[in-house]
Amino acid sequence: MRLVCVYKQIPPSLESLTLRNVGWIVVTQSLLSASLHQFLYHSEQLTTDYVAEPLSTTLFNWGAMATGDALGSMAVIFAVLIGYRIYTSKNSH
Repeated sequence: MRLVCVYKQIPPSLESLTLRNVGWIVVTQSLLSASLHQFLYHSEQLTTDYVAEPLSTTLFNWGAMATGDALGSMAVIFAVLIGYRIYTSKNSH
């Protein structure tokens, strides 16, 4: 995440965090997480499911994991945003 923040010049302050910056962080982290998991599963053979697995299955698993990570991160971010808006609207009256 630090490398993405430096490369995209994302400020460390949450006050100036934009939706585009959050999108960059979510996408890069989901791709990195899926890639590292697939690498570890193949190199360490943590389960027999990855022994002699075809490349198409590996790519499918990688895509499914990356998509799930991205959607899960976005769901959490939107839930926090909705909760924050509800909280601030109730406290402003």
